[in-house]
Amino acid sequence: LEGIILFTNISSAGVTAEDAAGRNFLDFIGKDQRRYLKKAMQKILAPEGASSRFQVAEPGDGESTSWWSYEVSGIKDDEVILGYLIIGTDVTSLVASEEELRQKNRALGVLSQCNQAIVRSSQKQGLLKRICDIIVDKIGRASCRERV
Repeated sequence: LEGIILFTNISSAGVTAEDAAGRNFLDFIGKDQRRYLKKAMQKILAPEGASSRFQVAEPGDGESTSWWSYEVSGIKDDEVILGYLIIGTDVTSLVASEEELRQKNRALGVLSQCNQAIVRSSQKQGLLKRICDIIVDKIGRASCRERV
């Protein structure tokens, strides 16, 4: 895989758009992205010539991770591939928002089930066990069972 950047409309990784033009795009693609990008290009070269979309995590400094979504299409003239169009979008904030939403939905589900247990319970010890079971099943906090 190799190719020269003809145009980019953003600055990334401390490089301006002007400095990126003319450079090999692999200078800006991590190893994980290269693996997915190779598969995407193979799809384009296949007889059906399908475009491809993938999302990968890119380790950053320390504990930070950035997420990128890529769409890869072939640029063709009479079924001859002249080049590739690769659109990369930083979706880090979207992925973080999705994870936050999953956590909140999980917490809401636990709260709902605990409320149902309270309404249906007639004994304190049975209620505590049921609430701990709900938490363990939904959140995975095995230590709750040890405390009851």
